[in-house]
Amino acid sequence: MAKNRVAPIKGMTLPQLELMAAVLGARLGRDLLDELELERVVYWSDSQIVIHWLSSEKQQNKFIKNRRKEINDLTGSKHWRYVPTHCNSADLQTRGISAEEFQDNRLWFHGPPWITQPQSWPVWKECDTAVLSAIEDTGNENCSETAKDKGMEPTSNMADIVQIERFNSYLKLLRVTAYVVRFVNNLLKREDKGK
Repeated sequence: MAKNRVAPIKGMTLPQLELMAAVLGARLGRDLLDELELERVVYWSDSQIVIHWLSSEKQQNKFIKNRRKEINDLTGSKHWRYVPTHCNSADLQTRGISAEEFQDNRLWFHGPPWITQPQSWPVWKECDTAVLSAIEDTGNENCSETAKDKGMEPTSNMADIVQIERFNSYLKLLRVTAYVVRFVNNLLKREDKGK
C-alpha cells in the first residue's frame, strides 16, 4: 500500500507537515488493523517534535490538538516510537541514493538491525533534543541545569524569544536561533568585562 500527499499551498512548518504524516500513518495503520485482523501495530517517527506532541498532556494550539486527538483515537500515544534519523529507511528515498546503493541496501530491504528485537528498540527521552526546549519549557529538571542552579534568575525560555511557528524552514530556524544565542553570549561577555 502506498500513499502520498502534496504539501498544502497554505504555508505549514516542517513539524506540522510531519504531524500530518503521522495522521496519514495512523489512518493507514487503522486500515491495516481492520483488514489484516492484526492485534497491534507499532508506529515509528523520526520527528522528535511529533513524538513529544503525542505524548504531552500540555495544551497545544488548535491545529496540533485536533491532529493529536485523531492520532490518539486511532492509535493511542503509547504505540508511537522514535526511530533515529540514521536508522529510518524511509529517508533513503527522500534524500536520494543511487540505483547501485539502493539495490544492495540492507536498511531499505530489511530495516534497522534492531527492528525484530523489541528489547533493543531505541528509547526516546524528552531531554534528548534541544529543539524541544525551543518549543516549550518542559519543566524537566533532570534534562538540564535550571537557571536557578546556575545562580541566575530565569526570565524566559527560547520559545519566548524565537517564535518557532513563524518558520517554515528548519535551517532558517537554526540559523536565527544561533544568532540569538550568539547575541546573548556577546552581551554576557560584555557584562563580565564590565565587572
